[in-house]
Amino acid sequence: MFGIPLSFGTPLILAALLGLPVLWWLLRVTPPLPRRTLFPPLRLLRGLEDEEQAPAATPWWLLLLRLLAAALLILALADPLLGRSPKLTATGPLVLVVDNGWTTAKGWDARQELIADLLHSAAGRPIAIIPTAGTAPTGLLNEGEAARIAKELKPMPWPGDRAAAAAALGRFNFAAAPALYWLSDGIEDGKSQVLRDAFKRYGGASVFGPSRLPLGLLPVTRDASGFSISAIRARAGAPLEVEAGAIGARGETLAATRLHFKRGDLTARGHISLPMEVRNATTSLSIAGEDSAGSVQLLDRGAAQRSAGIVSESASGEGQPLLSDVYYLERALSPYAEIAKGGVAQLIDKHVSVLLLADVAKISAADIPKVKDFVSHGGVLIRFAGERMTGGSDELVPVRLRAGGRYLGSAMAWSAPQHLAGFGPLSPFNGLEIASEVTVSRQILAEPSAELSNRTWAQLSDGTPLITAQAMGSGWIVLFHTAASPGWSSLPLSGLYVEMLKR
Repeated sequence: MFGIPLSFGTPLILAALLGLPVLWWLLRVTPPLPRRTLFPPLRLLRGLEDEEQAPAATPWWLLLLRLLAAALLILALADPLLGRSPKLTATGPLVLVVDNGWTTAKGWDARQELIADLLHSAAGRPIAIIPTAGTAPTGLLNEGEAARIAKELKPMPWPGDRAAAAAALGRFNFAAAPALYWLSDGIEDGKSQVLRDAFKRYGGASVFGPSRLPLGLLPVTRDASGFSISAIRARAGAPLEVEAGAIGARGETLAATRLHFKRGDLTARGHISLPMEVRNATTSLSIAGEDSAGSVQLLDRGAAQRSAGIVSESASGEGQPLLSDVYYLERALSPYAEIAKGGVAQLIDKHVSVLLLADVAKISAADIPKVKDFVSHGGVLIRFAGERMTGGSDELVPVRLRAGGRYLGSAMAWSAPQHLAGFGPLSPFNGLEIASEVTVSRQILAEPSAELSNRTWAQLSDGTPLITAQAMGSGWIVLFHTAASPGWSSLPLSGLYVEMLKR
C-alpha cells in the first residue's frame, strides 16, 4: 500500500471510509435560526453581556480532528498488518506443521504471529494445522476455524512427536499440491528425517526456525551447602552466559547464580549456596527468561534437608577419627543434613529434626522430659549401641534389652559373623540393596516379646533384630543394636549405612 508493506485482515471494512464526506456534511449542519418575537419583559435584560458565547458553526480544526478520529477507527477495525504476507509456494491447501513441544515456549508469541501471517496469505484456501505435541484436527479447515485453532494452540510441557505429525500428514488426500510450512524448533531429535521424507512426497516444505535455540536444566543435586545446577544447550557455539535462580513458593527469587557456556561447550555448571531454612523453602530452580518446562526443575517437599544433632559420650576422636562414632555419622549424614554437635538439651534447643545418640546408655534425668517432648512433637531419636549400653539403658528405647553383648566370630564364640537378612515390606529400608560383605560381629540382643517382630525394621540372617523402632506421639525412637563405628560391624564402611541414615 503506497510502497509501505501494509495489508489488512478485513479489507471490506475500509469501504466505510467512503462515508467520511457524509459525516463531514452532518457535522457542518447547524439547526435553523430561532424566530424572533418581541417580549416586553426582556427589556430588563438589555445591556447584559454573555461572557460564554457559542460559535455559529463548528470550527474547522475540530471538524478535522473528528474526521481523523473516525478514519483511524475504521483503519483499526480493518485489522492492519505491517509487513508483507508470505506468498504461498503452491496452489493447493495451506498445511502448517507446528512444533509446539516445551522447546518452543520461548518466543511463542512470535510463532503465533507467523501463523497468523500464513493464514492471512491463504486467502480462502482450505487449511490444515498439524501440531507435533497434542492432537491434530482431522480434515481441512476454513479460514475462521483455522484462526480459532491457531489461537488456542499452546506449547506443551513435553517434547513433540514428529513421527506422529508425519503420519497425520499422510492421512490427508489433497486434490492439488499443498503449500507446506514447517514451524520448527530448530532441534534435531532423531525423528526429523521421518517428517522430511513425508514433505518430499509433496515436493518439500518451507522451514521456519527460531533465532535462538532453547536451554534446558538437568536434575538438580542437593549438597550440604545448597544446589548444584547444570544447564544444557542443543548446539555448541559461541560463549553464552545465563542466570539460574532458586524460586520460592510465591514465585520470588531466593538466590541466583550465573552459568557460563564456554565456546563449543554444551553444558554449563554452577552452584547456589543457601542456608538450610532457605533451601527448604525453595520449590523450584529455573533458568531466567526461558519460560519452558525444560528449563525448570521442581523440588520434592519430601526431599527437604533436615538438621541432625549428634551426641556422643566417647572421646571426640580428633586424634584417631577412624575409631570415632561421630566421624562415621558425620560423614554419612553431611551430604543430606546440616550437622550440629553438642549436648542433648543444647541440640533440642537448636530445633534439630533428628537427634543421634552414639553409645549414650542413659540420658540424664533432667534431659528425659525434653527428649520425650521432642519425639512426641515429630522429632526422631536414633540411638546406637556400644560398650556403655551393654550395662543397660534408660527407658527411651524401642524394646527391652538384655544386659551384655553378643559376640559373633570371636575366638570365644562358636558362631560366625552374621549377614543382614532382606528387609521386610513394611520396613522403611525396603528396596535397598544389601551388599554381601556387610557383616555384624557384635550386637545387643532384645528381650523376646510379642511386639518385637512388629518393631523390627532390620534383622540378621539368624533372625535377631539389628534395628528396632517404636512410634511415640508424632515421632519415632530408633535403635541400631550395633555401634555407629566399624568396631562392631562393617556396616559403617558400606554405602548401605549412608542410604539407611538418609531414609
